[in-house]
Amino acid sequence: MVAVSTVPGGGILVEILELALAEIKAKKADGEVCYTRGEELSVEVREGRVETVKQAVEEGVGVRVFYEGRLGFAYTTVMTPEKIKETVEKAVQAAKITDSDPYLRLAKPSTYPTPELTDPEITTASLEEKVNLALTMEREALNFSPKIKGIETAAYDDYHYQWHLANTEGFFGSFSGNYASIYIYLASEDESGSETAFSYKVTRKFKEIDPKAVGREAAEKAVAKLGAGKVPSGRYMALLDPYVAVNLLGVLKASFLAENVQKGKSLLKGKLGEKVFSPVFSLIDDGTLKDGLATAPFDGEGVPTRKTVLVENGTVKSFLYNLYTAAKEGAVSTGNAVRSSFKALPELGTTNFYIPRGGVSRESLFKQTSRGVYITEVLGMHTANPVSGDFSVGATGFLVENGEIIRPVRGITIAGNIKDLFGKLIAVGDDLRFYGAKGSPTLLIEEVAVSGS
Repeated sequence: MVAVSTVPGGGILVEILELALAEIKAKKADGEVCYTRGEELSVEVREGRVETVKQAVEEGVGVRVFYEGRLGFAYTTVMTPEKIKETVEKAVQAAKITDSDPYLRLAKPSTYPTPELTDPEITTASLEEKVNLALTMEREALNFSPKIKGIETAAYDDYHYQWHLANTEGFFGSFSGNYASIYIYLASEDESGSETAFSYKVTRKFKEIDPKAVGREAAEKAVAKLGAGKVPSGRYMALLDPYVAVNLLGVLKASFLAENVQKGKSLLKGKLGEKVFSPVFSLIDDGTLKDGLATAPFDGEGVPTRKTVLVENGTVKSFLYNLYTAAKEGAVSTGNAVRSSFKALPELGTTNFYIPRGGVSRESLFKQTSRGVYITEVLGMHTANPVSGDFSVGATGFLVENGEIIRPVRGITIAGNIKDLFGKLIAVGDDLRFYGAKGSPTLLIEEVAVSGS
């Protein structure tokens, strides 16, 4: 369940939050207290047997203070009154040696969405059931083809978390949630050589985990890649697999962060309200998305999460703000302060960041491709320049002619500019798929530059 207006649980946790806030006020400072608890289970199997089972718990309190307009931060994993007071003191001392900043803000109490983030089945399912998911996935992959020669990793993981946030402005909020995942990485081999592939599923719903489907998908990918070769250099139509499109979104997202816009490090600076991309391209950030991995009632500062349309039919509609960047330009926070745990300061980032599904089937996208490459993996996307948008990355996939897959392709490079790429978007598939908190359907691009043979 989700509770927002008050801190549930009572007892020592409420006392800790109240003690920390009282101590902050006693130091003549403003500030917030963030308590998080995370419980992780990780299971790995190999050759039909359990290889490792790991369980870990981490909890603690982070204290962020504003003292005379200066920011200080400290955290502790020891929840005793003495340690809490010491942590507040450390945060205040840290603030005293930083520069004053007029844009520091705390969230004020408000009304919040109440998403359901917890699936009881993830908690109640036995360890044996979870192990069997990984074993079933491994077995399905091995049985797919004799060309599957080895499973490097087959794993099940789940994570349970609690968040409690309170500040001196009167905000008290909390929520909890969980999710589960399975992952497989394997190798195929024949007379032409060897290839690798992976597949995974992350979900908030235990019943949505299909180990057979994940195992088959990885095996099918690995076998299909065998015998891959280059294609002649040139300009090709490009079908981007959702996984590849999500990687490209990772480059584009920096340009929608108000911090980068304000610093002149965004390729979209000065483009608000302009048609920059293809008319079939839209982009959304939604912290309230049902079952989204980054969904929460409020962000890392206590601001209600929301759905923000960043691009609509090619036109740039908005940027993403936290309280600090909003204060800098007299805007309103979009609820995009993200923080990983009590150990981290809130920083500007995305929540559930995705290209919404279009109305074109995957089959139709292929039929529209007269001569192109279907890109299924890219390597080196971290080398792309988020400021200019330029990229040049290695790629693997398939040659497509007249709507049909002809043969696997590897050893090629695709290059271009991220803004231009999404400007040449022809069609958007109806097969929206999320990889973590980023998602995209299959995309059809008019042309990309390919370096091959």
